Amino acid sequence: MNEFLFGNECAALLNINTISIRSNDSHAEDTYDNVKHDRTRNRLTVPSYGIITLVSLLLLTTLATAPVVSEEAIFFDPLEGKLDYWGYQRLIPEIGMEKTRKVAELIEFSTYPEFVRAIITVESAWWYEARSYMDAIGLMQIRMIAANEVDPFITEEELFEPVANVEIGIEIFEEHMKYFDVFDETEHWALTSYNRGRYGTFALKQAPPYTDYSLKVLELSEKM
Repeated sequence: MNEFLFGNECAALLNINTISIRSNDSHAEDTYDNVKHDRTRNRLTVPSYGIITLVSLLLLTTLATAPVVSEEAIFFDPLEGKLDYWGYQRLIPEIGMEKTRKVAELIEFSTYPEFVRAIITVESAWWYEARSYMDAIGLMQIRMIAANEVDPFITEEELFEPVANVEIGIEIFEEHMKYFDVFDETEHWALTSYNRGRYGTFALKQAPPYTDYSLKVLELSEKM
C-alpha cells in the first residue's frame, strides 16, 4: 500500500469517527433535553394533581358533613290534620285557602290555641264579617277602641280582615292571661276580661269571675 492511499484511509476513518462522536454527542444532548423536558413537565404536572386531589377531598368532606334532609322533613305539613276543624273548613270557601292557612298558623302556633278556637266559636261562629250591636268586629269580635291599643293606625276595614283580626285578638287575649296570671283560675279572669274588659270584670266583684261566657268558652276549649 502506498503512502498516499494509507493517508487517505486514515483520514476517512478519522472523519467517520468524528461524525460518530458528533452523532453520539447530538443524541446525548437530545436525550438530556428530553429528560430535562420530562422533569419540567413532571414539576408542572405534580402540583396540578395535588390541587385536584385537594379539591376532591374538600368536596368529599362537604358532602359527608352536609345535613341529611329526610323525605319526611321535605313533605311535612305543620298544619296537617288541623285544617279539618269545622271553623277552618267554613273559612276556606269564604276567604280562600291561603288566608285560611295564615289564620290557622296564627291560632295553632299561639300560646293558647284551644282557647282562641273556642273564643272565635262563641264570638262569631267563624263568620269573618260578623258585627255585634256593640260594634265588635270580625272573627274575634274586637272593638275599635281595643284594637287601637294594639295598633293605633288600624282601620275598621282592616280589622275585618281575618288575618289581622285574629292576630290582634290573640295578642289581646294573651295580654289578659299575663295580667291575671297571679289570680287563681286565671282562665276565668282572662276570658271574662276579654268579653267585658278589666273594669267590667272587677265590677262583678266575684273571685274568680265565673260568667256564662267564661264557662262556655272553657267548656268548648276542653273539647278541642
